[in-house]
Amino acid sequence: MEFQITCRLAYRVIGAASFLFNVAAVRNSFQRVITEDLTVRGAGPAKELLNGEQRLHRVAATNGRLNLAYNAVVSVEPELLEDKGLDIAPLHELPLAALVFLYPSRFCQSDLLARFATRKFTNIESGFERLTRICNWIYQYVEYLQGATNSSTSAFDTATQRAGVCRDFAHLGIALCRALGIPARFVSAYVRMDSIRRTFMLIFRRFWAAVGFLRIRLGCRPSLALSGLGRGGTRQTHRLRRFSATRF
Repeated sequence: MEFQITCRLAYRVIGAASFLFNVAAVRNSFQRVITEDLTVRGAGPAKELLNGEQRLHRVAATNGRLNLAYNAVVSVEPELLEDKGLDIAPLHELPLAALVFLYPSRFCQSDLLARFATRKFTNIESGFERLTRICNWIYQYVEYLQGATNSSTSAFDTATQRAGVCRDFAHLGIALCRALGIPARFVSAYVRMDSIRRTFMLIFRRFWAAVGFLRIRLGCRPSLALSGLGRGGTRQTHRLRRFSATRF
C-alpha cells in the first residue's frame, strides 16, 4: 500500500533556538520511502540524525518565522498477526534492546503501579488477552477529559484521577505493561483516517503504544502496536499490527 504524507509546521521564534523534528518516515523492511522532500524556511540547513531506525532532523533558528514542510510517498507492507498462540515471553528470552522498555520512567512509573497491575491482570493466561484487558480497563475506567491533565501529569496521576487525554492513556497503558514485565514504548506514526470524525477520534481519543513481548519471530526489533483506547467513541477492536515505530 502506498501513502502520501504531508506535514506542515509553523513557529514564531524569539531568540536563538534549536529544533529537533521527528517527522520523517522510517526506512526498514516493512516500509519503503519512495519519494520525500523536507524543506525548512527561516533556519539553517536541516541535519539528519539517526537513532537506530528513527530519523530526526536538527536545525538552528534565530528570530522570526520558521516553517517546515515534509512530503513523502511511502509504501507500507504491514503484517497482521492472529491472536491465537501469542504469549508473553519470559524475561530471559527478551532481546537486550527490549529490556530498556521495562524500566519505570518519569511519566510511566511502572514501579508504583506494580501491585495494582499484578492484582488486576496476572490471572489471565494469554498474553494477547492480558494486553487487551489492560486496554479495556483504561477504556472503561478512565474518562477522556480535556483540561484534566497537563504536561507534568504521569501514569500514576492518571490512574488516581481516572481522567486524561490520549497522551495520558498511552502513558498509563505503557506503565501497566511494564509493571507486568511486558516491554512497551511510546510511538508516533502517520495513520490514514477515512473521515473527519475518525480523524477527530484519532487525535483526541486514541494512542499508539508498541509492545514487544510476543513469542514470535521478531528478530531484535520487537515492535507490535496496539491501538484503540478511547472513551466517548465507538469501542475499538484490538488488533496487533507490526509497523515502523519511533520511540520516546
